Amino acid sequence: MGVDGAERAYLTTRLNDSPFQQSLTGTAAKYFADFYELNDATTPVAQWSFNPVAQTPASLYGATGPLANSSTIREGFIPNNQGVVANQSILMEAFSYFGPQSSIFEPITVKELIALLSTRTVSGTPTVDEVEGAVAYITAISRNSNRLYYTGWSCRGCGAPGYTAGYVIAAVSTDRRFVRMVNVMTDSD
Repeated sequence: MGVDGAERAYLTTRLNDSPFQQSLTGTAAKYFADFYELNDATTPVAQWSFNPVAQTPASLYGATGPLANSSTIREGFIPNNQGVVANQSILMEAFSYFGPQSSIFEPITVKELIALLSTRTVSGTPTVDEVEGAVAYITAISRNSNRLYYTGWSCRGCGAPGYTAGYVIAAVSTDRRFVRMVNVMTDSD
């Protein structure tokens, strides 16, 4: 589940270490900040709804094709009165609606998101229009913060007979209370 208390304490010392912070490039500093925020070593419990969206992925991406055909989308909002924000624990809980998980969530840049969405899905290779539409839809809720995370998954007998695998992209709003997840199936027996 991300980091434990001792690891979190070490990350805090690095966050407050000016020479260390100055040694990071822009992208590395963003990764570090996103990783630190995501892995806050807490396991909050939230009462929130994480539901499938009403529209199809194709309509949300503005294009049809393999990426839209291989995607399922859920989103939800954590009410303000709970004192809880999206972190590793909340994202993993939300992912459980899709199925089992094989790894923790990790930060991803927009450039990496584009590359990931451009890879082959179970339905074929996505079109440029689908990828651009998906990126616009996914990043819309994170505004300029680009709080984007991903994880891979695999399962036997989940949603299809035999083996299935894929990845999930999680976009988190600036206030860390709204989460949108796009699950993409990449393999199936």
